[in-house]
Amino acid sequence: MRSDKRNCGDLSAAYSSHGGIPAAAAYTVNTYPYTLRYGLRDCVAHLADLGFRSFEPMLVPGHFWPSREAAGERREIGNLLANRDLRIVTLNQPNLDINLGSSVTEMREHSCAMMTAAMRLAADWGAMGIVINPGKANPVLPSPSEQLADWFRRSLDALVPEAERWNVQLIVKNHPLSYLHRAADLVSFFDGYGWERIGIGYDFANGYFGREDPREALQVLNSRIKLIYAADSGLDEFRHDPVGADAVPFNDIAETLRASGYRGDTVLEIIADDSDRALAASVAQLESHAWPRRDMQ
Repeated sequence: MRSDKRNCGDLSAAYSSHGGIPAAAAYTVNTYPYTLRYGLRDCVAHLADLGFRSFEPMLVPGHFWPSREAAGERREIGNLLANRDLRIVTLNQPNLDINLGSSVTEMREHSCAMMTAAMRLAADWGAMGIVINPGKANPVLPSPSEQLADWFRRSLDALVPEAERWNVQLIVKNHPLSYLHRAADLVSFFDGYGWERIGIGYDFANGYFGREDPREALQVLNSRIKLIYAADSGLDEFRHDPVGADAVPFNDIAETLRASGYRGDTVLEIIADDSDRALAASVAQLESHAWPRRDMQ
């Protein structure tokens, strides 16, 4: 992981209070960059000490994996959340290991089983939902888009009833390596399939690298957006750098979000060597753009 010194300034600016509330408290942290260093409980405690109050845990063995963690570990994390007034927003899993659009029935079934386990965990911790991806096509000989869409529908047919059972949302995230990632295509697909228990999590780094204008994407997705992801990237290399380090037009995005009245969660999914400093720099950058804050009520 690269540490970007261009955008990693003084920690105190981002972790200072605004109106009695630390700026960091308005943002959600994706725990991906911490998965090799901390178990989830220690990670959440560490980030809470920095002023963050909401989180998107990555489900990774060694960090936290539902089938390997004892019930006591789940309870300890649940107690930590309650005792320190913290919240889990969503649960996420590395996209490389899961394929809801696989041509192989057993792979789709296995992927759905892992997602269902994540939904049970989300319900235990009071999370809004879990993040899913429509799936990946073979880059050498991709299947027709109609076939890929049908395989994804079959996975959704299994997942939506489970989401209803556990009272959680399926948050579909745009990813440039997925066959289905542009805003208009996502809306078209789900307008046909249905939006029950479905929402969109829009990632600005993913969208920008995928050559999509973020302002146009926001206008197309509109009320379907349940949360947004802030990280920076260029066009030549797919990255999740600190906000302000690359080319994503965050000032224009902030203006569009304010105009739309967005008051949902902003997830910081920043990959850097010095993750604490990268998060602080990203918060400071977003605050400088008058980024719309989550409704703290």
